[in-house]
Amino acid sequence: MIGSHTIPVFYLQQFATLLSRGKKHGLVWVHEKGKEPQQRSLRVQGKQKGYFAVLREDKSVDDEAAEAEITALENECNDALFCAKSELFDWSSYAHRKKLAFYVAFLYSRATQRRAHSAKVGLNTYEELENAAADGKLMRRFLKR
Repeated sequence: MIGSHTIPVFYLQQFATLLSRGKKHGLVWVHEKGKEPQQRSLRVQGKQKGYFAVLREDKSVDDEAAEAEITALENECNDALFCAKSELFDWSSYAHRKKLAFYVAFLYSRATQRRAHSAKVGLNTYEELENAAADGKLMRRFLKR
């Protein structure tokens, strides 16, 4: 499985310190709860194997198609994200605001905490529906309507 960045590399690059010449990736400071801050390479920061993998109907795993689509969506926003740092950025442009709003929502949708919460909510919903289906009295009342 390929490694997917849960936080886009281009986004992280906006906060990175540059390394010596010839180095492709910079470093970012990482602050984690209960740990001392440390610098990490953008190459590895926020990367998980198969994070965007999709399970096909035949039970095979496709981890490249989703990654390619996600990258394409992000790349459409890179110019606006980079230029937004400038005092000369045109915030009145609807197109710029729309791209940045999309990007922020997209960052949130990728977050590991959001994914874990969504999985928990989905599991709770599934269990509640299973319990409701097992309740014969409730099901009879529901089917009468």
